[in-house]
Amino acid sequence: MHPHHVHYPEFLDLIDIPDKLSGTLCIKQEYSDLIIRAKDRSIRAGQWKLIYIPTTQGIIYELFNTHSDPGCKKECSSANPAVLTDLKEKLDAWIYSDPLMSKTVSK
Repeated sequence: MHPHHVHYPEFLDLIDIPDKLSGTLCIKQEYSDLIIRAKDRSIRAGQWKLIYIPTTQGIIYELFNTHSDPGCKKECSSANPAVLTDLKEKLDAWIYSDPLMSKTVSK
């Protein structure tokens, strides 16, 4: 995990049990926007995988070639700027099409 990744509280601090009879768990309202904002997201296209990582300093994108690096250990966006741009546009469009995400984060 990135050292500046957006974090949220531990599980037991995040949850509420509004109906003790049913035992249904839910996320406390005060944390719902934070949890949506803190999610990593990714897109894959052929051999490429782009990961969106929310950090306290902004969004970081990491690109991997899953054919030559199946373990996704070598970030390769600087060697493949056109792939990065294309997948970033697609991933951002998908992320910000979610009304919940659009209300919690500004581009």
